[in-house]
Amino acid sequence: MAGSSSKWKTECCKDELESRAELDNGSLESLTEGDSAPNREKEDAQEHVIYDDIVFRGLRLRDKNVRAEVPLQVPTHVFHLENISTSDLRASIVLMPSSPSLLDYAADFSSWHPTLMRRPPVLGPSALRSSNDLQGHALEAFGLSLDLVRLHKSKAANESHTTERDNDPTTDEFWDIQDSEDTGGCYTRSATGDIITAKPSHKLHPYVISRAQIRVSDETHIFNRVAFAKRHKAIKEQADFIAVPVTRHVCDQNATSAALKFQENPDQDMMNITWHLSFSGRTPNKLVTGELFPPYDPFPDSNVSEWKKQDDHEGAELINSLLGHSYYPDAHPRRKLLLKTTREIFSLVVLILRLVYWSTRASSVHISIYGTWLMASALVLGCWTDLSEMEDFDWLSRIFFILVAAVCDWTIPILMVRTVLPLDLIWPRTNEIPYKGTLSFLFRKARHRERASARLDRRTNKAIVLIVLPALVVLYYLTDPRYLFLVTPTKPLPTDNDISHSIVHTFMTPLWYTGTICQIALNSRSGIFAGSFRLAALIEVMLHLVYILLLSPLMGRDDSRWGWSLDDVISNTLVVATAWQAVRLPRHKRELDVDDEDSK
Repeated sequence: MAGSSSKWKTECCKDELESRAELDNGSLESLTEGDSAPNREKEDAQEHVIYDDIVFRGLRLRDKNVRAEVPLQVPTHVFHLENISTSDLRASIVLMPSSPSLLDYAADFSSWHPTLMRRPPVLGPSALRSSNDLQGHALEAFGLSLDLVRLHKSKAANESHTTERDNDPTTDEFWDIQDSEDTGGCYTRSATGDIITAKPSHKLHPYVISRAQIRVSDETHIFNRVAFAKRHKAIKEQADFIAVPVTRHVCDQNATSAALKFQENPDQDMMNITWHLSFSGRTPNKLVTGELFPPYDPFPDSNVSEWKKQDDHEGAELINSLLGHSYYPDAHPRRKLLLKTTREIFSLVVLILRLVYWSTRASSVHISIYGTWLMASALVLGCWTDLSEMEDFDWLSRIFFILVAAVCDWTIPILMVRTVLPLDLIWPRTNEIPYKGTLSFLFRKARHRERASARLDRRTNKAIVLIVLPALVVLYYLTDPRYLFLVTPTKPLPTDNDISHSIVHTFMTPLWYTGTICQIALNSRSGIFAGSFRLAALIEVMLHLVYILLLSPLMGRDDSRWGWSLDDVISNTLVVATAWQAVRLPRHKRELDVDDEDSK
C-alpha cells in the first residue's frame, strides 16, 4: 500500500501559507495498466467533491513534518465500471499565501501549462470568487492534481481454488484472464446488476493511495518545464495502498454460480479511509540532494506475504526520510539508515580482512583443520544458495552477481582449503618452478610445526565435532533457533515460500558455529590467537552491537524491526569469545610458518 510525495515549487512572498486539499470522485480519463492515454468520452464527466477544506494553516517554509489526518468516505460504485481510471479518485493540493500578501496585488501571472491544454480543476467552486478572479486563477495554475488510484492485476474470486498453494505453477494460469474478448468462465456484474462475461480490463483491481507528502522549496529562478514535471512524480510506499472492497470478476463454472457468489458477498457502498498528509519545507540544496536518490515505488502483489510487503515498505520509509518525511512522528528513519549503513561498512571491512588473512597464511600452524573445513563448507553452501536465487535476474545482473560472488564469496573458502591441505600457491615462472607458465597450486609435505598443530587439533576438537555438530543440526532441524525470539519482532514472520533452501540453513549455520568453536578451543589450548586478524574480531563485536542498537528504543517506532533470537545469542557468544581471545592471547607470528630446518 503506498503514498504519494507531491513536489511543489513556488515563489512565496509571505512566510505563512495555507494548504487547501480537495478530493474529487469521478472520472476524467480511461487508463489501462501502464497506459496514460485519455478517453475523450470521460473528460467531461461530472465530478463530485467529497472533501474541500483548508488542512494546514500558518505553515512556514522552515516547518518540518507537519501532519494531518483526513477521514474520508469514498463511494465504491464507480470502481465497478469497465473503464476504470486512476483519476476516478483524485486530490487537488494548493498552497495559498496568508492574507495580506503580495498575491493581493498581483497584476498578471504566467504558467508553463499551454493555454490549450485541458487540465482537471484544482480549486473548487467555493474557492474561486468569480470567473475574473486573477488571484484564484494564479493559484489554480500552480496547483497540483494527484491521482489517488492505482490499478493492479488481481486474481478472480474463486472459492473452490482458494486453498491451493501460492507456489503452484497452475494456479496463476487458472486464475489469469487472457487478453481476448472471450474470457471463458469469468463473469462480472454490470451497472444494471446483470451478470455478464468479464473483459480483460476486469482483471485490474483498484487500490487507493492513502498518503500524500507535500514538499515545498522557495525558488526564484525560472521554471524548467521538464524538471518541474519530473519533481511531481509520486513516491509510493508499500503500506499505503488500500484495496477497494469491490469484486471486479469471478471465475466459475457458469454464470449462475457466479451470480450466487456475487449475491452471497455483496460489495460495500462506501469505504472508510484515512488520508495522511504531511508538509515539509525544503531549501533548494536539500531538495536537489534528496532528488539524487531514485524514487522507490513498490506495489503490493496479491501473491506475496506480509513479510515481503513490509520488507519492501521498509525501503520506501528510508528513502522518504532522505526526502524530509518521517513515516510516523515517533519514528527515526535517519538513525536507522545511519546504523544500517554502518553495519554494511563493517561487514565489508570484515570481508576484506578475511580475504587478506587467508591469502597471506603460509601454513596451518595454530589453525584448526577441523574448524577450517567446517567453516569453508558453510561458506560454500552459502554461495550455492546465493547463486540459486538468480533465476529472476536478467543476464547483465547475473554476470555482475557472478563476478562479485567469485571475488567475495568463493575466494575465501578456496584460500582456507589451500591453507589446511597444505597447498602452495605458485605464481607464473617463479624461480622454484620456471616451467610453470600459469597460476597453479602445488601439494607439499606438511612441516613439523604443522604436524604438531594438527595433532593438537585432533586431540582438542575431534570430540567437539562428533558431539556439537550433530547436536546443532538436530536443534536447527527440530526447532529453528532463528525464530525462537527473546525480543519479539515487530515485522511479520516469513512464510515457507519466503525462505529459500531452508534445509540448507539447517546444515550451514551448525557447520559455521562448530568450526568457530573448534578454532576457539584450539586457541585456548595452544595459547595463541589465530583464525583471523585481531581487528576483524573486534569489528565483528561492533557489528553485533550496532544490530542491538537497531532493536533499542532509540530507533523509535519501527514496524520492520527484526527480533533478537536464540540464534543471535549463540552468534554473539561466539563473537565475544573470539574477541576476548584476540585481546588476551598473543597473535600467531608468521615466523612460525617456517621450520628451522626449512630456513637453513
